[in-house]
Amino acid sequence: MNAFLPTLQRCITDEWPSGTLNLSITVACTGRVAGVRVQDDGGLDTTLVSCVADTLRYAPFPAHDLPDGETFGYPMVFSQ
Repeated sequence: MNAFLPTLQRCITDEWPSGTLNLSITVACTGRVAGVRVQDDGGLDTTLVSCVADTLRYAPFPAHDLPDGETFGYPMVFSQ
């Protein structure tokens, strides 16, 4: 994820936001992101939240042998 995170800077169009975005990410056995769900938007702008969730669908992960995919929580802290 660390290598992919700079890609998300395109989602910040105004002032740097402040808040914590809690996501749930599911990675399919192919290594492709099967889904990104917003658990808590932390009061952040909906445009930012949508952009981050949509962009994270393209994050690369290694393939694995879990037939139902691997789901994990991912908190993103934005601070000024």
